Amino acid sequence: MENEKKTQEFICDEDPEIVDSNAARRIKGLGEDQINQHESQFHGRKIGWLENFWYQHKWHAGIIAFFVIAAIVAIVQFATKVTPDAYLIYTGPAAIVGERFDRLEEALSYVVEDSNNDGKLKITMADNTYLSPQQIEEKLKLQGNSYFDYGSNSAAYERFITTIAACEHLLCFLDPEIHNDYAELESFVPLSDIFGEDIPDCAYGDYGIRLGDTKFYEYFKDINYLPADTVIAVRTITLDPSEKKQQSQELHMEILKKIVLFDPEQFEE
Repeated sequence: MENEKKTQEFICDEDPEIVDSNAARRIKGLGEDQINQHESQFHGRKIGWLENFWYQHKWHAGIIAFFVIAAIVAIVQFATKVTPDAYLIYTGPAAIVGERFDRLEEALSYVVEDSNNDGKLKITMADNTYLSPQQIEEKLKLQGNSYFDYGSNSAAYERFITTIAACEHLLCFLDPEIHNDYAELESFVPLSDIFGEDIPDCAYGDYGIRLGDTKFYEYFKDINYLPADTVIAVRTITLDPSEKKQQSQELHMEILKKIVLFDPEQFEE
């Protein structure tokens, strides 16, 4: 018996009708089938050249603007900078802040000259409020309690050591105990180098002047917040014996001399 081969006939419709899926019908309904995927879809406003420049170079422009502004600020500060005519350092129990400094600056303006000829008189001062152990004890008794900020007191003394070692603030207003410590190290200009053989009666040892014994202190009562036993001395130059530094030292020696020789009658009407 012959095996009959069964064959399946496939009928190909030349024009078959394809039924769209739900997703295809949705795409056609929204018109998305007409969109060219390679064409920009942005239809907003046109971008100007300045906006386009900022978009393309905003980081570069920002960095350049920063340096330009910094340069302008530096130039302005340099142009308006006033060089001090005197450098002072105070270390002792008084606090020279705010109006107190203004009063001291006003008094010193009678003995400090415009050394740099810039038409302005400026005095800079390093102020360190420091109390010795004995002064701390006296303050605690006066307050009637046991509180004292020992941390700030120690920090003030550390600032003093750093500042006086730098030899920039040459006119020193110091508590007697601190002055004595540095006088033993010959850290101040001897009075004989300032006054010669005519050592004034208000001298304190070989290097200092007792502020309370001067007519300057007696006349300018607005600075009497400074203790009368404050000692004035001129710092020696140790780190930078250059000609400029020597001139600065001579300038501060002259200021000390004017404080001692101050004559109130010259300013009284």
